[in-house]
Amino acid sequence: MSDNTPGAREDLLRELALRLSTHPGDPRNDNPQLLVGQLPANLAIPVPVPEKSQVLGTLIRGPEQIDVVLDSELAPSTVLSFYKERMVESGWNELDEMRHAMHGGGFVHSGFHAFENHTTFCKGPEGTAFTINAYEHTPGHTDIRLDINFGSVYSPCAQPNRMQRRMAHNGMHNLIPSLEPPKGAKQQGGGGGGGGDSWHSNAMLDTEMQLDALTPHYTAQLVKGGWSRTDEGVSGPLAWSTWTFQDEDKENWNGLFFILKRPGKERQYVLEVRIDWDKKEETRGGWFSTYSPLG
Repeated sequence: MSDNTPGAREDLLRELALRLSTHPGDPRNDNPQLLVGQLPANLAIPVPVPEKSQVLGTLIRGPEQIDVVLDSELAPSTVLSFYKERMVESGWNELDEMRHAMHGGGFVHSGFHAFENHTTFCKGPEGTAFTINAYEHTPGHTDIRLDINFGSVYSPCAQPNRMQRRMAHNGMHNLIPSLEPPKGAKQQGGGGGGGGDSWHSNAMLDTEMQLDALTPHYTAQLVKGGWSRTDEGVSGPLAWSTWTFQDEDKENWNGLFFILKRPGKERQYVLEVRIDWDKKEETRGGWFSTYSPLG
């Protein structure tokens, strides 16, 4: 017969919460523990807590992964501003800025709902990641999730650096200017890839703007990046342009840019930019790609 005393029920409730918070086979879990209403003792890094906020609990997945849940009376934007100020003061770098500096060119991811109240900070090139998610739970209350990762295997701060080392041998992605979305539009990078003499980057754009207004927005950024337009055209839902430019070694490159309005999707566009080296008879190295779903 089960023990139905208050102490036994509390133990069962804690065990149930722990089971619901973790999944069998998750490699991040190593003897997980659940702390109610408190932060772990002797953490290697301080965990700032905003004013008007309460620690609901901590899930210690293992020595490299800790999840903290807070409840706050502050708005999500105020919570993010608090952490950005505190983390920068403590010598952390925002991951989006690090990715942008590393990426060098192509479509810049921005604005999608999943990222609007989310940011990650990195401590050093290979190590600790501090991720903040802040969303309205109920009117006047914000659900704050802090994910702290001390490892180099599953840390979001380590992955961009591994990618950077793999791509460093050709650097062709740097030849494409950074392409920002129009103000108020939501642009999601779909990925990119290439080989010894070509590279491409693509994205999905969500906006109320029409094709004739989008084209000059991106054209201006390509021109600013040193590209020269050689031809352009519009055919129904498709706008395209061709380009030429030179790299730092004065080698000639050809560029292609197009915007396609998705059939049946009033606000959505597919964007792609591609570059090809002008000397096809020679070889510039291997091939690499990185993709995420366009949706």
